Amino acid sequence: KAQRRAAVQPQASMEVAQLAGEAGFIFGVSGVMVGITLIGLAFGFVLLRVESLAEEGKV
Repeated sequence: KAQRRAAVQPQASMEVAQLAGEAGFIFGVSGVMVGITLIGLAFGFVLLRVESLAEEGKV
């Protein structure tokens, strides 16, 4: 069992190093996702406002 642990350890450290190398990509994608979410929220509030104006007969 100890030999297996020793064999897994270098592979795990290589995976961590690869993940650390992709940090810029991960942060870039997360920034895009946050932007899309905020645009969706703004669009939703605009639709709510248009709906309320339509119900009042102002549109």
